Amino acid sequence: MGKKKTTMITDMALSQEIMFRDTAFEKLLQADLKFPFFPWINLENAIKHAMELHYIYNLATCRQFVKTCRRAWRKGKDGAIFGYEFERYGTTSDNKLYIENLWSVINDYTQLYFIYVIESSLLISNYSIRTDSVLDSIGNFPLWNSELFRRDSRMLAAYSRHAHILDFDTLRLGRRVVAENKKANSFEFGVLNITEIGKERGNNLELQEKKKNSNETNQKNDLFNYSLKMIRHSATVDNFPFVRVIVDEQRPESWGADARDLCEIVHIDECSSMRLAMPLFALGDLLIEWFVGKFQQRYYRYRYDRGDNTLPMYLYHGLAAKLNKYRNGIYNTFGYMKMDILVENGTQDGVQKAKNYYLMCKKIYSKRFSTDAFSDYFNQKALRSAVGINDLDEFATEKASLGEMLSENSYFFNDLVKIKDDSDTK
Repeated sequence: MGKKKTTMITDMALSQEIMFRDTAFEKLLQADLKFPFFPWINLENAIKHAMELHYIYNLATCRQFVKTCRRAWRKGKDGAIFGYEFERYGTTSDNKLYIENLWSVINDYTQLYFIYVIESSLLISNYSIRTDSVLDSIGNFPLWNSELFRRDSRMLAAYSRHAHILDFDTLRLGRRVVAENKKANSFEFGVLNITEIGKERGNNLELQEKKKNSNETNQKNDLFNYSLKMIRHSATVDNFPFVRVIVDEQRPESWGADARDLCEIVHIDECSSMRLAMPLFALGDLLIEWFVGKFQQRYYRYRYDRGDNTLPMYLYHGLAAKLNKYRNGIYNTFGYMKMDILVENGTQDGVQKAKNYYLMCKKIYSKRFSTDAFSDYFNQKALRSAVGINDLDEFATEKASLGEMLSENSYFFNDLVKIKDDSDTK
């Protein structure tokens, strides 16, 4: 706990989303260059129109769309090949490995374009993550603005999106919690982020009482692990799998080996305090820290002695606030933390490689996620109580009495009392 594991997987997910879009962009260009005289904008406009009509809404419908267009072309309908002069420019391309057919490239292009232009997040998570990439378009080919460090914090609400809610039934190939779940077959590609995976899936020891032939859905009959093992098949476009599963847990062994063995395990050894990447700020940082420290001492002494405000303290307070705000802004923009990590195979064969991972403050702490992801459950739990910390009993002296020990409802103390009672009866 407290090793920033959820922070780290959130940071990874933000990067992976950008990387997937960058990969789709690069592959779109490669497809374009295979048939340089093909009017790709006509295909793109047809894809966007089909998306608006909800005829295209996933990769499977992308492929279905291309098949429909190809059937129409074969029947000789005008415009069915998007205005391409195929008789003049041809329908094949030689990559020196094999001959690529135009319709095969169109099939890849359609799926890549769909992945690229989706304006919602590519993250699917069991906790909320904020993303702020913006798709810029003036009606032609759109371009993503994925800049992380020049975002205006005052405009977050204008361009923020959030991760999709993960319905675990979408990852179950067997029994499901909701038998007729309409979302059940929806997952194809994206970045899956799951925090506390061990508590969701359990391990062999914890699942001993679960039965595979049970009528209730459980970890042994939902075939979740099969889904993980086959997950790249639905997400592969042009030989690249657009899927990544990123999970965290306090101990690797909390997650069953059948699924854990598929992963790489990242152990967080240590995380440094905040450092600054901005050069030539060390002296200014030192002076501001000294000034604000002096102000703190005088300010709270003043608050202790007086309840009013004076002009000198008003000006002193305002100057300290401006300097402190400026310093915090520098750290929030250029600050980073270095994480020392150890990477090993999920099989835990004993070979660990030392690596470094860097958390950048502006990227990860810009209202990206809540580290207490499940806090609302505990908030509702606490609201059901009429007792708070100040209402709890205190020990009477420095030594606990027997009655006080029993009031703890402790397994250990209750066992001790039981042992004593059994020995007295003998």
